[in-house]
Amino acid sequence: MPEISGIEMLNISNENPKVIFTTAHNNFALEGYEYNTVDYLLKPIRFDRFLKAVEKIKNQKYPSKVNLPQAVNLNLPKKTIVYPNEIIYIEALGNYVKVYSVKENKPIVLHITMISMENLLVPYGFIRCHKKFLINRLFVDSIKENLCRLYNEINIPVGISYQQKVKSIFKEL
Repeated sequence: MPEISGIEMLNISNENPKVIFTTAHNNFALEGYEYNTVDYLLKPIRFDRFLKAVEKIKNQKYPSKVNLPQAVNLNLPKKTIVYPNEIIYIEALGNYVKVYSVKENKPIVLHITMISMENLLVPYGFIRCHKKFLINRLFVDSIKENLCRLYNEINIPVGISYQQKVKSIFKEL
């Protein structure tokens, strides 16, 4: 964009549009995901990859006019604030969870059950794909049989009891 960048445009916008970032610079990827982007395409863009990104938008099943808060307060002793659009996935550890975020180099361990995290984050587009994993659909790159491949090339297993649900949500991938 000649006069302002796409990120600058999102900063001044009052809307929450569905965005596909296209750029030749992969260093903007993490910043782009702060804006709930649907996908991030690195130039040169293959046409089939572009169509896949457009299908993601067409097949999203988010409520259209629900205003969700940007941060989730987990009411923990340190008032831990979680920004759902920065969470890649969550891993269960008994009554604890590991939160993997684009902002942190290592996971954040929180004393909260996976079911509680799931109840908090499902409205933000998170999907339970395994008894131990909750994934942010914004970071899912592909689904192959019993694996969800995330944008950072991490493979998350899809449990047998979750496969039908995951496949129906991500039928375009």
